[in-house]
Amino acid sequence: MTVQARHLLTMLFGLLAPLALALALPALAGELPDQSRGQTVYVPAYTQVYYSARGETFPLVTTLMIHNTDPTSEIRLEAVTLYDTAGKLLRQELAAPTGLAPFATRDFLAAGLAKAQGLGACFVVKWSAAAPVNPPLLECLMIGTAGQQGISFRSQGRVIVEDGR
Repeated sequence: MTVQARHLLTMLFGLLAPLALALALPALAGELPDQSRGQTVYVPAYTQVYYSARGETFPLVTTLMIHNTDPTSEIRLEAVTLYDTAGKLLRQELAAPTGLAPFATRDFLAAGLAKAQGLGACFVVKWSAAAPVNPPLLECLMIGTAGQQGISFRSQGRVIVEDGR
């Protein structure tokens, strides 16, 4: 292969590689998400984390945040339930279904979880809408402080049932 042919191939690869990478990436900002009429979403909720090899734990304040990302339509929160590490239902967070206005946010505190109930609780959220909407963003925020030590992180929900498109 000549030097000129190698140079041409290098330039061609330099032009095509970014294009191939861009096509392989997930949806870019500005693209509309798939719309839905309802889903059931699993959201990990860590109530404590290990900080030593001896099994000592660092307690966390855990808050579920539900953001309605649709600019024009209300969604309906049908159920918000909290489970412990063993999958045992701890409580229902809603007394009755409730609406969440466009761009509104609702929060739920995972309070009262004992160390015996394990580190990894979870919320399960069921929501619906009258017409297809942008699905809400569901995430848990975990924050803990002790003295000058602090930790914070988040987890995002995962759809486990698609109720309608």
